[in-house]
Amino acid sequence: MENTLTSLPLWRDRLAQSSIALRLKGLGILAILMISAIGILALNGIGRMAANLQSVTISGQALRNHLESDMMHDAIRGDVFASISGLADQKTTKEELKTHIEWFRKAVKANQALPLDPETTSLLAQASVKLESYAASAQEMCALA
Repeated sequence: MENTLTSLPLWRDRLAQSSIALRLKGLGILAILMISAIGILALNGIGRMAANLQSVTISGQALRNHLESDMMHDAIRGDVFASISGLADQKTTKEELKTHIEWFRKAVKANQALPLDPETTSLLAQASVKLESYAASAQEMCALA
């Protein structure tokens, strides 16, 4: 019967002949290397998550500003309708219109101040001209009513 230790490759032969202390040291070093690799991967993942979280936060703020400006658009339209219909007090309606236009402009400017992608920034700049025209026409209509 052939001895199984003599048929093993050289590294297996050395491993079989090594002491338990040496084997434990080797396993400890291997464990440290694996834990270090996992730690590096985890730190990298956390860094990417933090960057993505910042991007999501900015997008959420842009969406909130957009929704506020949309609500103020509806409020401005309502102020014009109230003024034209004559069912509301003109002084109150003009004050509310002024407040809604200020809020509208504030929400648009807040979006323009965010670090958004160049395409969105360009579209906001183009839209702000039309939005100012919309606000001016609302003021004119209320003044005529």
